[in-house]
Amino acid sequence: MEITAEQFEKCFPTLSDSAEWLSVLNAKLPEHGIETPDQVAMFLAQTGHESGDFKFLKENLNYSAKGLLATFPKHFTEETANECARNPEKIALAVYSCRMGNGDASTGEAFDYIGRGPIQITGKDNYEACSQFIYGDDTLLKDPDKVFESKEDSIMSAIWFWKEHKLDELTDIVTITKKINGGTLGLDDRSIRYSKYQAILST
Repeated sequence: MEITAEQFEKCFPTLSDSAEWLSVLNAKLPEHGIETPDQVAMFLAQTGHESGDFKFLKENLNYSAKGLLATFPKHFTEETANECARNPEKIALAVYSCRMGNGDASTGEAFDYIGRGPIQITGKDNYEACSQFIYGDDTLLKDPDKVFESKEDSIMSAIWFWKEHKLDELTDIVTITKKINGGTLGLDDRSIRYSKYQAILST
């Protein structure tokens, strides 16, 4: 299906650059098999929730000490939380080093490959696989910021995740949310969006 400008504006009424996003979505979603109203509604509901309506495309790691202990309890003690508070690079190194293909803290890869794009792809392994999907080479390893600076790369990174996890083959919003989030955080908003977008895209 092709999303009309009127439909997209109803889905994302506060998005200032909606025409640019819509152009990319209409070009790329059907190309990769996300084409029925229900599939498109789910994709928009999940990416819209994760990115705050396509406005937040880079992970915000500006946590207070209290926030670190609440969000990453396995990675911080009260002492280390105080040391890292409000320092995104230190936080990334503490949370993401030696995970998801990242090297140890000395490599800086944990900060280089923080979450970006509407699905917040994270970690060197994911950037490498996503880059191969989009470019057929390691472009995103050299320039990971392309995932949030380029609308096409941003949407394509979400499509990569969608296809990698076979989300286009699923219909249950709880299962899809768990594959994206690791749990059911934000399920109510995702569900509301999905129902709303289904209604909009079916008219």
